[in-house]
Amino acid sequence: MSREQLTNFLYRDDRGPYQFYIKKGTEGHFIRRPAREISGYHLLAPYLRMPKARLANTSEGHLLVVRGVEAQAVNTILKDKPHLAKDSLQRFLNDMYAMWHTTTKSMDETVVSRNWRLETLNTLYRLRHNEKIMNFAHMPTIVNGVTYPCLHETLTQCQIALENKIEKHMVLCHGDEHPGNVLCEEDNYYAIDPGNYTGYNMASSALNNLAGALYLFEYRYQGTFSCGDTFNVEYQLDPNFAPAEACLRPLILELDEKVKNVSGSTSLAKELFFINAIRVSVGWTQRSMQLDDVLETGLVLAGVATEQYYSSTIV
Repeated sequence: MSREQLTNFLYRDDRGPYQFYIKKGTEGHFIRRPAREISGYHLLAPYLRMPKARLANTSEGHLLVVRGVEAQAVNTILKDKPHLAKDSLQRFLNDMYAMWHTTTKSMDETVVSRNWRLETLNTLYRLRHNEKIMNFAHMPTIVNGVTYPCLHETLTQCQIALENKIEKHMVLCHGDEHPGNVLCEEDNYYAIDPGNYTGYNMASSALNNLAGALYLFEYRYQGTFSCGDTFNVEYQLDPNFAPAEACLRPLILELDEKVKNVSGSTSLAKELFFINAIRVSVGWTQRSMQLDDVLETGLVLAGVATEQYYSSTIV
């Protein structure tokens, strides 16, 4: 038997033929509340393929114990095995759509597990006073030679939508839908780490989580930006990620259509995704522990975000 510490709150424990991951509670940037997380496993188990998990009461407090599975996370195989990544994500999404169909309810923002609309609106308010953004917010934005409205105008559009639109329905959501939380098993998948936000929410929050993780944290870009009379961004996707983009883009577009079906004309997916991208572009990131490459991209992501916001699709 051996125990290996992976992070300040996560251990891997090998016992006989089995491997277990053990999480203890922690607060701060990386909140982990084992009693809350086990409820997520219980809520999702009837719908998604989840590893076995239980809550242990110990002298250290509550510990979440999850049975390990022999599988790689989707985000670790994007460059080398994009088709396997696609197959696993597709199976995960198919089960998620079935879960939404079964659990759809009228929206009640007083019971959602996380109020993404208000949180995103608060982030937008803060962004308006960010020094990096104030330097170019009123300049026309030019991305890969195409002129778009200035960032101030786009933020205003997002603010109006977030202040005045509430999605019609809510559905049961994993709460942290990103490629690191979907494991590729042969001909199947496992969903892990439901976290602290499993519960009823906007379907668009799942789209924001998955697309945001791919386009903001997993993919890399080659490009430059400059501020003169205009805010000018020239960029392209790192060619190493082109096969993954070709495989996964159809899944993101399909997910967007499913979100629209659930949310109707009130979907806030564009606004959530745009503000998510802008806050990452100025360095407001907590989701990942390995951010150096993301932060080096900097305001190039503001160009990526603008191009996607004004496209006819979500990406």
